[in-house]
Amino acid sequence: MSNIKYVIRQRNFFYNDEGQYLTDPEFDGCEGYGDIEQVEDSLLLAQQHCEIKNVQFMRNAELSMYCPPCENHTHNHPSDEFKAELEELLQGYGHHLCTLDGSLIAKLPSDLPDEAVLKFAKIVNILAYEVL
Repeated sequence: MSNIKYVIRQRNFFYNDEGQYLTDPEFDGCEGYGDIEQVEDSLLLAQQHCEIKNVQFMRNAELSMYCPPCENHTHNHPSDEFKAELEELLQGYGHHLCTLDGSLIAKLPSDLPDEAVLKFAKIVNILAYEVL
């Protein structure tokens, strides 16, 4: 029996006038690490639980509130750094990253598969949970 435990921890987001950013515990003024969600004996179970929590988080996330997918929070235009990759991902499922006026979509489409939601989250680093 191993004494190793895997912790699923919620990550904190720091808010300023532009949007919400993942906090850096080394940066003064950030709250540091988030709450412990769950503890597992198995790395595989911990990773699965973490992925489920990240998908749930992303399905409810208002995309324009999180940076870096949005470089200009005021106008909600997607960052050029991620735009092509995210657009290609969403188009593969019959969706677009932007509305007809060029603004970032408010939320991810509800019929997007969990795998695609998780891939989107990884590209833009909006992973609200992590395994330690």
